[in-house]
Amino acid sequence: MAAPEQRANTLLREIVICLARTIADLSRRVKSCLSGLEHGVNAHCQGIEQE
Repeated sequence: MAAPEQRANTLLREIVICLARTIADLSRRVKSCLSGLEHGVNAHCQGIEQE
């Protein structure tokens, strides 16, 4: 049986990985939105906000 510290460390690691994935996804969306704005296509950005 794993010690409570090991379970906490495993849970913390999973949370950090989840946050890293979420931040990476958000940064891709922001870059995509900014790229669209640079080309004068702000409808794409509004679509992301509605999701």
